[in-house]
Amino acid sequence: MDKELINDILRIIQAFSESLLAHLPALEYEITSLIESGSKDCLGIENSFDTLLSLTTYGVADDLFMRISDYKGAITYKKWFDKNFPNDIGGPLLSLNWSIAYSGLGHIKEAKIYTIDTAFQNIYLHGLLLDREVSRIDMYEHGYDMLEYAKSMIMDYKKVSTQPYLYWLRQFMDTDDYKAPVNKVIALSELLKNENNRDKRIKLLNHIRDIECMNKNRKNNY
Repeated sequence: MDKELINDILRIIQAFSESLLAHLPALEYEITSLIESGSKDCLGIENSFDTLLSLTTYGVADDLFMRISDYKGAITYKKWFDKNFPNDIGGPLLSLNWSIAYSGLGHIKEAKIYTIDTAFQNIYLHGLLLDREVSRIDMYEHGYDMLEYAKSMIMDYKKVSTQPYLYWLRQFMDTDDYKAPVNKVIALSELLKNENNRDKRIKLLNHIRDIECMNKNRKNNY
């Protein structure tokens, strides 16, 4: 077998493994949230098999498209997978991939949506991507250390980030379109951390879910 082909196969295997590990915290996040809320969220996480299958295939394949800067391929695959696996839980790397891909294709409305969704998934990522000093926020983190996770994965996230996107991100983060929903989720997560009443916790979790869903459905509002 050709040595170059062997190296390509090994790189794909390595990328698959790294991507799979990167998406595991997202699964833990969703399971924890569903247990706490005791109800189905707007994304319809009803089938754990579909959720795990989409996590282990969707994110990995999408990452491979991003590694070769095939933005049309990434979005085409996203649309196909959304149709066939509507219960996909997403994750910070997926949302970042989509925001970069949409931005690269000039679809700014969609880029805004998934940039905000990236912040919902992990509030620390954007600051780290821009090499800013990031401090821990005293808030509920859905079962894993979001700051440590972001720091451990930031080099992988930077590999798919482009300078044009980072320039655009820096500008967008200073707008109310970005700040308003992100700050609301932070405020609710701060309340959630110190709330012990089950009914109140459910209300806070559902409020966060509502904001996340509103963002996904706000395409026509930009």
